[in-house]
Amino acid sequence: MRASSIMLMAAVVAALAACADPGDTAATSPASATLAGDWVLAEGIDVVDGYPVTLSIDGTTAGGRSACNSYGARVVLDGSAVRFDQVSSTDMGCDPAVMDVEAAYVDALVQVRSWSIASGQLQLDGPTPLVFDPRPAVPTEALVDTTWTLESLVSGDTVQSVRGQPATLVLLSDGTLTAATGCRTLSGRWVQSGAEVLLPELAADGDCPADLAGQDNHVVSVLGDGFTAQVDGNVLTVTSMGDKGLVYRAWPADDSDGS
Repeated sequence: MRASSIMLMAAVVAALAACADPGDTAATSPASATLAGDWVLAEGIDVVDGYPVTLSIDGTTAGGRSACNSYGARVVLDGSAVRFDQVSSTDMGCDPAVMDVEAAYVDALVQVRSWSIASGQLQLDGPTPLVFDPRPAVPTEALVDTTWTLESLVSGDTVQSVRGQPATLVLLSDGTLTAATGCRTLSGRWVQSGAEVLLPELAADGDCPADLAGQDNHVVSVLGDGFTAQVDGNVLTVTSMGDKGLVYRAWPADDSDGS
């Protein structure tokens, strides 16, 4: 993840909190509570495996991942009518097929003019209708204020063991974080954005030998590009785009899970 992308991601995260217009009467629509939520695109545009398109809506702000980049937008709502404008985005680059999905999604999103919910799905209607499924929430209570020790690196169906010094991850309830890759230490700040965890500030300290450079890059990429989190007992699995992930364990293990 490039430094410029970290700075732009911070700007997008800030925009999600600041882009609401206090004078926009559409924000008072009773329907806004129903429209709000965290969603993942299910129909409308064919996505590339490992690069989901997501949408989080809270009042007059929206954001998510447009396949490759994180984005933010303003929501203007009036009953069943809705539009998305003031779109901003990070500037990471992905494979051409992923970027094509991103361009198609952003183009469809800014042309949305109405919305509805049926069978738990959100439908945004425009020239290209977009249908979303709900996403599970970040397990914040189980995730924070715990020292997680990295056990495995995941790339699609491939799982590799961790080498080097202990690689840990600690997300504190005050919004700060510390981590290690096995050869470098990381520090920064984390925020919850919809169903994802984003790191608008991330700094690394130290040097890595050649044989640990790949592991270091994997950890920094997964954490720095934003991730979803799943906690199962004392096991934490974080997943980023491209089906890249990290599997951590909290020690000591909880005896209640039988481990």
